[in-house]
Amino acid sequence: MIPGKVVVLRTGALGDFVATLPVLERLSEGAEELLVIAPARFRVLFPRAEQWLDADGIEAARVIAGRGRLAGFELGLCWTRAAAEGLAGSGVGRVLHGAARPPAGVSIYDHLWQPLVDLGVGPRDRDARLRPEPASLAAIDQRLRGARPVVLAPGSGGMSKRRPLEFWLRVAGLLTVPVIWCGGPVERAEGGWGTPRWDDLDLVGLVALAARSRAWLGMDSGPSHLAAAVGARVGVVFTSATDPRQWSPPGAKVFGPEATPEQLISLAGAGGSPA
Repeated sequence: MIPGKVVVLRTGALGDFVATLPVLERLSEGAEELLVIAPARFRVLFPRAEQWLDADGIEAARVIAGRGRLAGFELGLCWTRAAAEGLAGSGVGRVLHGAARPPAGVSIYDHLWQPLVDLGVGPRDRDARLRPEPASLAAIDQRLRGARPVVLAPGSGGMSKRRPLEFWLRVAGLLTVPVIWCGGPVERAEGGWGTPRWDDLDLVGLVALAARSRAWLGMDSGPSHLAAAVGARVGVVFTSATDPRQWSPPGAKVFGPEATPEQLISLAGAGGSPA
């Protein structure tokens, strides 16, 4: 059903890649060799691939342009027509592709799995799964010193997907357990956040922090998908910019634009009167 040599071309941000993990896991179980073409920093989230090409590198650019060397690869998966043309032009025998965005009301996880349905594998049978590395867990434990924090991750790549910072400050003020504010490269220059603020974690560190969290509360963003894949208790706040039926991580508690800070801390199970 799954041929021997398979290539998957997946560009995009962190959440896009995490949502693709179920597909990669299923392919790795059936293929003799799996080549992943994706941003290099995501390789730590899926080390099972036999080969990896940085999607931002020169060789990947040749593949996308249809001038790569992928003769011998029997199957290619991607989610844009341009990428499909590039894989075919680079010598891949059969290319399956879907659209970059899911149809209305369809989960991104089911949408990304659709090429496997077309291949005959069947409906999606798993969620994304990430396991923390022991060394990273030990490093996080040393920093936490026994605490189980609620992680607040108010950032997002799109400003329209964020709630005002005052909303998150109110959430922090209502919590009666340790809180860690967590941002990424985009948010490091932003001021006004609470403390302590952990902006120095790489993806491996984020996985470990999610595993040790009491709850992870954030916006529709890549870190929220990552935390859900770890198995953390995740609450995702959606604005009207995106549809949770399409973009919510599996297992996450969804909060809409009307959500209040009090509703969020109920998920953490650690609220009280503000000081």
